[in-house]
Amino acid sequence: MKIGIFISPRHRVPPDEDKILAPWYLIKDLADGLVLRKNEVCLFAAHSSQTKATLYDFGIEAYPHDKNPLTQSDWEKIKSSDQLLFSKMMAKGKELSLDIYHLNQVEFIDEIIYSSPPENRYVFTLHDPITPEREKIIKALEQRKNCYFVSISNSQRNNLPFRFIDTVYNGTDLSHYPFQDVPSDYLLFMGRIRKEKGLHHAIAVSLRLNIPLEIGAPVLNIQDSDEYFYKQIRPYLDNPLIGEPGFLEGKNKILLYRQARLLLFPIEWEEPFGLVMTEAMACGTPVIAFARGSVPEVVVDGVTGFIVNSSEEDKRGDWIIKKTGIEGLVEAVNKIYSMGEKEYREMRFACRRHVEEKFSVEKMVEGYEQVYQRILNKLRL
Repeated sequence: MKIGIFISPRHRVPPDEDKILAPWYLIKDLADGLVLRKNEVCLFAAHSSQTKATLYDFGIEAYPHDKNPLTQSDWEKIKSSDQLLFSKMMAKGKELSLDIYHLNQVEFIDEIIYSSPPENRYVFTLHDPITPEREKIIKALEQRKNCYFVSISNSQRNNLPFRFIDTVYNGTDLSHYPFQDVPSDYLLFMGRIRKEKGLHHAIAVSLRLNIPLEIGAPVLNIQDSDEYFYKQIRPYLDNPLIGEPGFLEGKNKILLYRQARLLLFPIEWEEPFGLVMTEAMACGTPVIAFARGSVPEVVVDGVTGFIVNSSEEDKRGDWIIKKTGIEGLVEAVNKIYSMGEKEYREMRFACRRHVEEKFSVEKMVEGYEQVYQRILNKLRL
């Protein structure tokens, strides 16, 4: 197949900023994996991106910035470069007779799609939260017979009012996350410092049980007006049990995963996937998470960690841990700490096997390849 993959030139592939930018990492893995499977792949991305595919950047540079939030001027520049790259992709794609276009956003490019040839076929992966503006665009694109949407979990599919052609889970490159069967003795939180990510719950568990908590979270550009950080997080950072937050990448991030006793993922929103869970499990680290979003699809209760209902009012399943909320998280952590060495090591091995079997890059690439083929076969009928 001849496949064109587009991702905003806002960042390079892979990104080189100290930020959590999962789509740009995933796209590198997807493009490279499709090439290894003998597809002709063209990646349309920022200048100096790294890929096994044929890169078309048209000299469009990434737009580095340290501001949070971005200004209207910043967004206009991002929109301009997105539209320029997308328009050039349309022209090059026609020249190359690409079979399918895989896109990773809907904003800024929708008007160009409306005016593009109806024989073009577009596959969209929805990585970002669906704002009212994005929902409006997606509903309009759905009316076109050449636009197909892929969910990254069945939970995302069930929580959004759109027609999805399939679910393809995000993949984790196992070669980057080596297994470790004997860890250190701390809890781990990985993710942004935002209320819906639940860092305050992880801190509460750490303090309740007197177990150290390490925090892999970017703290750059936190605004003075960020009440969540200054009221619910900052007051506890002087406690010796609570590690200092900071963005971690490369070897430092992987070391933190590998040596953690467990990962806490106490989310307060319907997380569509949650790569930190599969990254942790790839290293052998079990996950304790609230039963929100994709968690019941990613964590095998009692095998690769424990799932906890977030409250008595919001019970999503009859899990091994019967208590809810913070009390449930505490019970789950105690359950892991009370395991014998053999039982705990078996859980770590089970975590690694689970990612190998269900959430590897190879599984993701195979899933998207099947989606593309289904669309093209449909056209030939």
